[in-house]
Amino acid sequence: MSLNITTQHAALKKEIDRINADNRVSFTEFQHVRDAADTQIAKLTAPALQAHLKRLQKSVDDAVEALQQVALVGKKTQLDDATKAALKESVSYQLTYLVMGFKTSVDRL
Repeated sequence: MSLNITTQHAALKKEIDRINADNRVSFTEFQHVRDAADTQIAKLTAPALQAHLKRLQKSVDDAVEALQQVALVGKKTQLDDATKAALKESVSYQLTYLVMGFKTSVDRL
């Protein structure tokens, strides 16, 4: 089970395709995407957006950290295959909810 990202933004699509070419995300690739995401946020200087963008940025950082913690606990507790599958499915639903939130808000601008 995996989730795939698609985008209409050419540079981001190229980066995603490059990273996905070997079906693995290295820590360096992960950091690069995080840094690129932060750079894109920093480009937006509209005062009315600043507080909301900072909150979004922190929320995404918190979500990524939570995903990492879930994975660590999952590894430490040696989940059986059925539980691993259920965990991946439930997290996939949560991430789909996030993407649908984007589609029903920012994507409509």
